[in-house]
Amino acid sequence: MEPIPTNPILGPIPQHRSFSFPNSISFCSDFDSGNLALVEQVSATAFHLYTAADCALTLVEAGTRTWFHYSVQAPVDSELTITMRNLNNQGKLMREGLKPVTRKAAGTWERLQEEVAYRQNAETGQFEVEWTHRFSGEAEYFAFSYPWSYDDHLRFLKELEISALSASVYLNKVCLTQSCEGRRCDLLTISSFDNQQTERETHIQGLFPLDEPLPHQFTGKRVVFLTARVHPGESPASHMLNGFLRFLFSRDVRARELLSHFVFKVVPMLNPDGVFRGYYRTGVTGANENRFYLCPNREEMPIIWAVKELFCALQGNVACYIDFHAHATKPGCFVFGNHMGDFQKQVETLLFARLLEVNNPYFDLSACSFSEKDMLTRDKGTNLSKEGCGRVVMYQVSRVQLCYTLECNYHGGKGSGAVGFDVGVFERMGAGLGPALLDYWEINPSSILAETLTLSRLRLETAQQVAAMAPYRNYTDVRLNRKSEEGLLSLLRGEPLSKREEGESQPTSSLPKA
Repeated sequence: MEPIPTNPILGPIPQHRSFSFPNSISFCSDFDSGNLALVEQVSATAFHLYTAADCALTLVEAGTRTWFHYSVQAPVDSELTITMRNLNNQGKLMREGLKPVTRKAAGTWERLQEEVAYRQNAETGQFEVEWTHRFSGEAEYFAFSYPWSYDDHLRFLKELEISALSASVYLNKVCLTQSCEGRRCDLLTISSFDNQQTERETHIQGLFPLDEPLPHQFTGKRVVFLTARVHPGESPASHMLNGFLRFLFSRDVRARELLSHFVFKVVPMLNPDGVFRGYYRTGVTGANENRFYLCPNREEMPIIWAVKELFCALQGNVACYIDFHAHATKPGCFVFGNHMGDFQKQVETLLFARLLEVNNPYFDLSACSFSEKDMLTRDKGTNLSKEGCGRVVMYQVSRVQLCYTLECNYHGGKGSGAVGFDVGVFERMGAGLGPALLDYWEINPSSILAETLTLSRLRLETAQQVAAMAPYRNYTDVRLNRKSEEGLLSLLRGEPLSKREEGESQPTSSLPKA
């Protein structure tokens, strides 16, 4: 057994290990995004495997142990039984049919074809997943879900740079800041060359440490701000964002329209250290970094601090903010949006979600949430509140209506969409964001919305839906006018409709003011 690799700054990396056994059988996770802490041989063909928790062997070790990623080398036609023995309970995903993914060294990732058993170990209380696999003689890889490592991310950025040249797309790549372990956190600025100025953007104190050329300024264009992978084990988030970026760099007429109207600011990997180390949910300080946007510590969470600084510097020009994630319980694709406390604004934030549903067959509007409760919910164990997450804080500091956490299930959706999701499906989910943006601003040259109903009709239907939601149904104006189309239109126009009933007031938010 090889010694635990050590990082010169933060010490051992217990997720990256190598193990050798008789009969030419070996296991290895000593690579980017690998996680395998221990292997025990219990018979000639059976092995017990264990993951390492996030920040294992440190004072800030977390209890998250879901991500695994490793290779197995075994002789031709060997049939080995592998039992992952110490995972967090992902029984809901397994009951829905989730299976780990596998690939040969030169192949592509796919779901395991073999039967996968899962159970709660009666003695240890820990969750176990087991399968038996026949090997081909070459190294084969296994992972909890379709991986997207830090190296994959860097290669993809190079691919985009080549695509930008051939597609005549404006792309600036600059190091926004560096991670705790010194890895690049890149900021992409993407647009068309329309309205590009000779001047470059103003340097922001504390950001852009490598003296690289900053992006050019653009006039007359709003900003769409996109981020992903604050939780390192949520690799489907990267695949969704990649799908949107591939769409943006395509020759689709809708992509061209998007680029002519918007500047896209994209931070594709918020937690490169966690991704590299094979963590599931935390950064190297052991914290869920998506709970610290309210007041991020620059030394402990330099990327979260930098992203918020950048967002605040762009205030007044941001049209939309979306943070990409993956979800282990709710099926399908959906968003967490913000509770506005204002009827008209709530209609707009829900309307965009409906447009996502129109343009994404896997999107489930019924799974979305826009409640104040979901802006204040506290995590079990840590008691950290969602009022510190990206989409809540960015709304609080900017009042941008379109601020979302975009989620997709690791496995599948409901009903006809319950088939197992793969990379292609994740990418199509992300690509659907493009037409939705165009539909919302009524600039889609090839909208499927026009085939069924107009945006104004959809907005009216959305107003009717919001009028039935708590707390809006208790607003006097809404209650008195929600039952007629004319009344709903007046609500959308913000016209004064009724005198307040004596002693009655609209509910107020308990969220902190920006």
